[in-house]
Amino acid sequence: MKKNSTIKEVAERAGVSIGTVDRVLHNRVGVSVSSKKKVQEAIKELNFAANPNAAILASRKNYTISIIIPRFRPGDYWSKIHDGFLAGAGKTAFSNVDISCRQVGIADVSNSVVDVTFLDSKLDINRLFLGW
Repeated sequence: MKKNSTIKEVAERAGVSIGTVDRVLHNRVGVSVSSKKKVQEAIKELNFAANPNAAILASRKNYTISIIIPRFRPGDYWSKIHDGFLAGAGKTAFSNVDISCRQVGIADVSNSVVDVTFLDSKLDINRLFLGW
């Protein structure tokens, strides 16, 4: 099985920098028409497809993903959501992704205020499920 082409291989084939390839891939300005054409041809020749997982790792950014669900008892509907979320979180192969699940009571959201210190933290993905 042939390995996937890398952005570096596309850059080498096109005779441009990795930054130029990145700008073409993301439709950014600052690329000449001829360079853009070279990159597009190299992408086609190498059958290149961007790998979002590689992009996450290469970014060297840390990501925080959190969900907020109602407090529950074992066996409740929300316990299945909680357990499934944590099971999926345990399968992530990324060391730069922090995943958490927070339970809150009805009183905590009665005034549309849910642990402000928690919600104000730098979250990349935050989901609040108000299904109770």
